[in-house]
Amino acid sequence: MDFKKSEVANTIFRNQKRLKLVTPCQFEEDVIDEYTIYKLYNQVTDLSFNVRLVKILYFDTGLDKKVFEKHSFFLEEKKHVAERNNAIERDKFITPFDLNRENYQKLSVFQYIIGNKDWYVSSRKNIMILQTEDAYKGLYAVPFDFDFSGFVNAEYSKPKGVPEDLLTERRVYKGLCYTDEEFKKIFEFYRELKPEFESIINNQKLISKYTRRQILDYLYNFYTVIDKK
Repeated sequence: MDFKKSEVANTIFRNQKRLKLVTPCQFEEDVIDEYTIYKLYNQVTDLSFNVRLVKILYFDTGLDKKVFEKHSFFLEEKKHVAERNNAIERDKFITPFDLNRENYQKLSVFQYIIGNKDWYVSSRKNIMILQTEDAYKGLYAVPFDFDFSGFVNAEYSKPKGVPEDLLTERRVYKGLCYTDEEFKKIFEFYRELKPEFESIINNQKLISKYTRRQILDYLYNFYTVIDKK
């Protein structure tokens, strides 16, 4: 959505020029699920997109009548993500080896937690790259677009003809190989975040109780996995 500066000067959209609006293409709950993922990743790092939930009234101007209301969410502009973190966006070719090591560990394990395979660093698929003022700390990756994750489990993300029981996991680790000690450290980091994750999911009342239970079970499966050598 594009905004005119003069029209939004005294509104919550002040200083905004253009914002991505994520809307339902099938089920409203899928959008809320994805919105929840962004809120979870906000707990992981400030190098993440902020989101704002909205309810939109769709109006048919041809028939001059209200059609329906649906929840959607606005995604923070990339430029503002960079500014918040005293960084600039980079578009040069990079590989995961060029990224800040801790940043990429947290990101790749988080993508595993939510069961998202729809991202690549080198091709910039659903990944933004930031360079902070401290060049010695390397480059940072910031993920977005999580609708193809197992966490959301949208119908359109499922391969046709594959039985549902084969899709319950959908987790593939796409990060780099690290030492046992490094993995232990990152797993402990996520163990400490578990109560925060649970709280965010449980407090998302726009998701049905049944779906919240499914999402929590999906989350708990990750913690079961990392407790096994």
